[in-house]
Amino acid sequence: MGNDWWSIWYVLSAQNPAFVARVIGVWFDRQLAQASEHGDTDPFSNGLRLASYSDSSEHVIKQCAEGAPLDFTREVLPRFVRLDKKVPQALIRAPSMHGSPDEQLCDGLVEAMSSLAKTCPEELDAMLEAEASSSSRWMSSLLLRAWSANPKSYAERIVRFLLDDPAQRLNMGYDLSIGIADTFVAVSRTAVAAASAECLEESFAALEKAILSFTPDWEQGNEFEGSTRLALLRALAEDRIGEAARQEIRSLEQRFPNAPERGAPEPPEQHVVAQMVRSPISSDTLGQMSDDQLLSAMQENAVDTATFREGKYVGGVIELSRELERSVRKDTSRFTALVNKMDETYSTHYFEAILRGITSGEEGSGRPGTLEHVISVLRRIEELGVPIRGEETARAIGALAEEALPDDALRMLCRVAEDPDPEVDDWRDPDKERAPLTQAINSARGAAAEELARLLFADRSRWEILRPTVERLVVDRVLAVRSVAVRCLLAILDAHRSDALTCFERLITGAEPILGTPFVEQFVHYAIFRDYTGMRPTLMMMLHSSDPAAVRVAAQQVTLAALWIDEARGDEEIVLQLDEGARAGAAFIYAHNLSDKTIGGACEERLRTLFLDERARVRQAASRWWIALDPDELSSRGSLISAFAESMNSDDDVGTLAYRLKDARRPLPAEVCTLAEQMVRAYGTSAASVETRQAGAAHMLAPLLVRLHEQTRDPLLRERILNVIDEMLRVGFWGLDEQLRQQFDR
Repeated sequence: MGNDWWSIWYVLSAQNPAFVARVIGVWFDRQLAQASEHGDTDPFSNGLRLASYSDSSEHVIKQCAEGAPLDFTREVLPRFVRLDKKVPQALIRAPSMHGSPDEQLCDGLVEAMSSLAKTCPEELDAMLEAEASSSSRWMSSLLLRAWSANPKSYAERIVRFLLDDPAQRLNMGYDLSIGIADTFVAVSRTAVAAASAECLEESFAALEKAILSFTPDWEQGNEFEGSTRLALLRALAEDRIGEAARQEIRSLEQRFPNAPERGAPEPPEQHVVAQMVRSPISSDTLGQMSDDQLLSAMQENAVDTATFREGKYVGGVIELSRELERSVRKDTSRFTALVNKMDETYSTHYFEAILRGITSGEEGSGRPGTLEHVISVLRRIEELGVPIRGEETARAIGALAEEALPDDALRMLCRVAEDPDPEVDDWRDPDKERAPLTQAINSARGAAAEELARLLFADRSRWEILRPTVERLVVDRVLAVRSVAVRCLLAILDAHRSDALTCFERLITGAEPILGTPFVEQFVHYAIFRDYTGMRPTLMMMLHSSDPAAVRVAAQQVTLAALWIDEARGDEEIVLQLDEGARAGAAFIYAHNLSDKTIGGACEERLRTLFLDERARVRQAASRWWIALDPDELSSRGSLISAFAESMNSDDDVGTLAYRLKDARRPLPAEVCTLAEQMVRAYGTSAASVETRQAGAAHMLAPLLVRLHEQTRDPLLRERILNVIDEMLRVGFWGLDEQLRQQFDR
């Protein structure tokens, strides 16, 4: 079920969907408030990352929309209406229930409103009258989809609504489609089909006339002109269509033989993934083609394209190259030879597909081709001067890391390391939102650095040959490349330690933004356990960096070293005297090493001090101490639970601690009662509000109190437990009374 916020409501959404619908309304308001704090008006914009994907949100939202459509619509519709006025929702998504919670809310709203349209249209009408909705495409789509569920009640309204703005409302399909659904102007066709079967004669005539004269802007003057008109005409109730419309349908059907079926389109399946663009030639057919036929097919499909044929999207060079890659894996000898029949006029996609096919098997399988196959294809590509991407060459050679590579293969990889790609550190652009590692491995020099490391891990004796190339990469002008090149130094750390440390010093010079990246952290970790004294100046520099990630890495590694290495013991105090970022890094190490038999005692001692730290960030890092312990070991740490409880304040979340303790098979410690007592003191009435995480934590702890009461025979402890339960009830801890009732009913 997961530990995200939505998982709290997983079960209750089925039991009491109306209540959880109100919770969702509060959540929506909270999203708006958080967006406002970030200076944004849209709480669901990608940049804010507030409404992240959840394993539980689909279930919760669907249960509420289906189980309490009226309450769900009352909570969600007004909020989306207000949001749509500020930030018009641009896309009309086919129903899916996949994606992030905001997308699922839109789908749930359609479902709930459609249900109301069928069962209590007067309630839906009242809500719509109370909300002055916008005229955006999204809002128009929402109304049409809801009304179309009950054409007997809404036929006349649908016709008026369509004719009020035909340019927009007769041209409404799903912008984001799924599966193999018929999505072409699907919203408008569904509305036309629904209304035309039930509306008055004069309304039908007006709708038919509007469609006969309708051509959307995007069709004007091109080969598709008339396709939308035909789709809408075919959606009209067939027994009511006039002669002029029938003639137009016959005429347009001559031009568009693959027009949609008559009537309303089938609704998209809600749990199929996005439709793939198919290859123009299937894998089975490729396997039966001769070499000449294959070569001809590659020449005929030389560009990237996509057309819609017989209800399917069919692509071009991209899709055919993917099928080709799969075929290559089945017969690497044939396709290795085929490359020798190709020249530089063939698309680079096909050369790359063959190279990938012989070097990388299906997931979990080994390399399909032999060393000779890979080298032969690489040499042919180089001979022809085909400009395949440098990362493809690098990965092909990296796949041969365990083999005895010929010198020209090593030279090819070294040449990729001189490729102009990448030119700049575009990962630092806030609009890119990606890590330096992501940019690096998707570039030529970054991929070369990655595969050079792979070769060096496989055979350290290659260092002397590859050394000049690695030495250039560690001072690369693009820091993203350096963030991967450090892997080469890790590969030689034991065999050529002096070179590795010297190169590392050069790599981090002027490279503060990457000091906190994963491979730099990895190198620092292994290097300090080999030469702490030699690494100490670097660690001190990182500790005083302006980059928070660099401080975190240094603080964690110094703290870890101090627990094991005598030379590092004095530096632990330096970390603990620095700012909250450094102290939080130390707390992380103590928390995650608590179960170690050698250093666990020292970690516990320091955690007790950090529980009392003045900064919430440090206390939060220290409070994750239970992560390192299994539930039974956790239940044996009563004194640490007590120390943590005594330091609690309103910022501390004990929900996860309580969640883990519930799985303990051994008796719970008496300190669970202390935890509850301190929770009442720290949380107070904030635990009474369903919108707070404090309420969720209290919800998790209550069953533990009942369990402890049942386990213990100590009358004083039993009295304390009952007293704290009384106090929790007095304060109004959310859900406690219901939980107690369920617990004692059992």
